[in-house]
Amino acid sequence: MRLNGLAMNTYSIQWIYQVFQRYLEMQEEHGIVVIDNNNPGLNARVAHSVFTQKFQSSGDCYSRILEMPTFGGSQNHAGLQIADNVGSGMVVPMAGRAYCADHVEGSHVHPEYDKISAWLGQRLRHRQFRYRDDEDWSGGFIVSDPIGGRHSGHLFHGSPETPPPTPPGASR
Repeated sequence: MRLNGLAMNTYSIQWIYQVFQRYLEMQEEHGIVVIDNNNPGLNARVAHSVFTQKFQSSGDCYSRILEMPTFGGSQNHAGLQIADNVGSGMVVPMAGRAYCADHVEGSHVHPEYDKISAWLGQRLRHRQFRYRDDEDWSGGFIVSDPIGGRHSGHLFHGSPETPPPTPPGASR
């Protein structure tokens, strides 16, 4: 089966809009969504999918989000650069160790990545926007682990043997 990139992107951006709308409602704020540029054709179709939801006849389901997604290059947007660094420098190594270390070997599951979880795991956990959706928790990091059956909370647990690194200028 082939991966449908358009469907995956469309669903993902709509989900981001739903969660962000909920966050903005709780904060009584308004906002915009800036997404790392993909390709113009895909971007237009993804933005149109949000447009059809925002301007549906039954009302604006994204009333606190002021615009369709804006697509920008991470080289020009500090916020996108920060998101790239958090994702590739923190979350991906933490996820590799948390969910793949028992199944694969190599650089993506290096034991030193436990230090990232030990040092930053709880900080990242507490910066998620999580909310109750009926009886279940929603938002934040979502994990699908069909092999190990572990939930997203497993992402934030550093190895107990690995002490967190000492921040610059501090002493142990």
